[in-house]
Amino acid sequence: MKQLTCEMCGSKELVKQDGFFVCQTCGTKYSVEEAKKMMIEGTVEVKGTVKIDHSNKIDNYYALAENAYDSSNFEEAETYCNKIIELDSTNYKAWFLKGKAVGWQSTLKEVRLEESIMCFSKALPLIPDDCGDEEADDVRDSLKEEAKDVFEELVEALLELCFDQFSKSPDEIHSDRLILNLDRTSKYVKIIKSELNLDDSFALLDMNLALKLGNSGLSGTATIIEEFTKNVKCNDKNDFVDLKKRYDICLELQQIAITMYKKKLDILKNEHRRHLDECSDIDEDILEELTFSFKNSEDGFASSYVIMCEGLITSLKNYNKLGYYDSVNNQVQYLTAEEKEINNKKIDHYYELIQEINPSYEIDDESDTEEVHYKQFENKSGCYVATCVYGSYDCPQVWTLRRYRDNTLGSTWYGRLFISTYYAISP
Repeated sequence: MKQLTCEMCGSKELVKQDGFFVCQTCGTKYSVEEAKKMMIEGTVEVKGTVKIDHSNKIDNYYALAENAYDSSNFEEAETYCNKIIELDSTNYKAWFLKGKAVGWQSTLKEVRLEESIMCFSKALPLIPDDCGDEEADDVRDSLKEEAKDVFEELVEALLELCFDQFSKSPDEIHSDRLILNLDRTSKYVKIIKSELNLDDSFALLDMNLALKLGNSGLSGTATIIEEFTKNVKCNDKNDFVDLKKRYDICLELQQIAITMYKKKLDILKNEHRRHLDECSDIDEDILEELTFSFKNSEDGFASSYVIMCEGLITSLKNYNKLGYYDSVNNQVQYLTAEEKEINNKKIDHYYELIQEINPSYEIDDESDTEEVHYKQFENKSGCYVATCVYGSYDCPQVWTLRRYRDNTLGSTWYGRLFISTYYAISP
C-alpha cells in the first residue's frame, strides 16, 4: 500500500477532518473510499463519477476577487473570477462579479460594456433554487437591480470623459466622438434590457445624460467666448467664420439635449401615472405620500428643463452679440441681420417651451445691445472701467480686482463667461 498523495498538487500532507481527507497544501478533499483507492498499488478500476471538492479554493479565490474589486483593481478581480469559473463554470457569483470587473475596465478606445452585460446574463440562470435564507427569485431580482445600477454608473463614467473633452475643446471632432458614444449607449441599453429581461425605460439615465450634454454644450460656448475675448481665435473674418461653426456645434448639442430630456421626462411622467393607478387600492395615506413624492420629483425635473432652455437662450443671445474688428474697414462686423433673425426665432421658441411647462414664467425682455467680444480697447487683460476710475492699470486697487478676477471668477466656467461678457460691454 502506497502513501496517500494528493492528486491535485502532489502533497503528501493529508489530514482527516470531518470524515474527509483534506490536503493541507491546496485544500482538496477526498472521501474515505477515494482515499482507500488512492493508497492501493497498481491500477484501480473506478466506476461512476468522481467529483473533487474545490469549495475551499473557490471561496479563497472569491474573497481575493472581492478584495481586488473593492480596491478598484478590476483586472486582478477578473483574473480571480476566471480561476473560479475554470473550477466551477456554474458559479453565478463569480460570473456576476466578473461582469462588474470587466465593465470598469472600459475605456473610450475599448468599451467592454457588452461583455459585462453578457457576464450578468450568464449569472442569473445559474442562481440555485436553494439560496439559503433567500428565495431564488429575490436573489435574481436583487442582482438585476444591481446590474442595472452598475451599468448606469459605467455609462455615465465613460460619457463624462467625452463631456469634459468637449467642454474644453468644443469642435467637430469632439462633438462627433460625443454623439458616437451616446449612440453606443442606446445600443447597450437595448442589449441589457433584452439579456436581463428588463422592462425599465432607463428614463432617469437618459435625463441625466441629457443634462450633462446640455451643460457640456453651454460650457463649450463659454470656452469659445473666452478664447474670443482673449483674441486667440478671432483675428479676422476667417477666424470669425471658424468660431461661428464651432459655436453652432455647441448650440446643436444643447438643442439635442433639451429634446432628449423632454422626451424622457414625458416617459417618466407616464410611468408615475401608471404606478399610481396600480397602487390605487393601497392605504390612502400611503397613496397620498406617493403622489406627493412623484409630484415633487416631476417639479424638480421640470425646473432642470427650464434651466436647460435658459442656458440655450443665453447662448443664442451671446451669439447675437459676437463680432470681430475689421481692421481693413476700421469697424466691427457682427452677424448678419438674417443670422440674428434666425437666432431670435429660436429664442422665442425656447421661451414658448418654458412657458408650456411653467405658464407663470416671466420672459426676460432685456435689451439686445450689441457687445463687442474682442480686445480692441486694451491688450493687458485689464479692467477698462476700473482703469478709467483709478487712473492707472497698475494701481493697487486694480491689482486687487485683477486677482479676484483670476483666482475667483476665473476658476469656474460661468465665472469666465461673466468675465468675457464684462470685457465686451465695459468699453
